[in-house]
Amino acid sequence: MKETEAKAYIYLKSRLRQRQRLYDFALTDYVCSSLVLSVLKHENEALSNAEKRASDEVHSLSERGQRLQASLGTIQSAKEVREIMGRSGQNLDWILNEI
Repeated sequence: MKETEAKAYIYLKSRLRQRQRLYDFALTDYVCSSLVLSVLKHENEALSNAEKRASDEVHSLSERGQRLQASLGTIQSAKEVREIMGRSGQNLDWILNEI
């Protein structure tokens, strides 16, 4: 092999190694990016599910609060009726028995 051919061969082999390293780096970067994307998708799904559960819990607590408010209103009305009946001298028991 002539000296010029040897130099060209060494140069081309060096360039081939550089290209291989770039390819390996790009492949590693792609694999890492794919893994990161997969993790981010999983985290997004987990957060979405947690948000849905929290929303459902808030809705449930709101309904429960409304039922408690209605119960308190009923209790307050019953107290007011007892007070009125007590002032008028009538017993509330006979009304309850009629119902």
